[in-house]
Amino acid sequence: MRAVFFVPALLAAGVTACGSGTSPDLPGSHHATAQAPVMATPDADNAPLRNALRAQHWHLQQASDAHGTALRSLFVDGLPPPVQLDFNDQRIQVSQTCNALGANYSVAQAQVQIGRVVSSRRMCADARRMAQERAASD
Repeated sequence: MRAVFFVPALLAAGVTACGSGTSPDLPGSHHATAQAPVMATPDADNAPLRNALRAQHWHLQQASDAHGTALRSLFVDGLPPPVQLDFNDQRIQVSQTCNALGANYSVAQAQVQIGRVVSSRRMCADARRMAQERAASD
């Protein structure tokens, strides 16, 4: 999920997502933290994490800014979580939004680094969903 950019609040700050479906066994947490815009050199030791990212759909469960403040405006009562993240080899697609979003990503030192996110620019039919997307891009 604007030939523009999905600015820092959602992806650059810190996003925790939980996967749906079957997850491969990984050492440590089953949560992935995304921090951007720094792109790091991929680390071969992170192959299990990269495989886990590609193996399932990830739904946003909580989000906070760089100071740890919860981004509550991303969660609107009665609406599903604002985004679903799908990873392929080096690209992340964001769905469950009114707009198409995507970015390059890498995995280094057990962290997901997400690059600049590009998006289409359409209005949402539901005003609450539009407010939710605006909150994510502010």
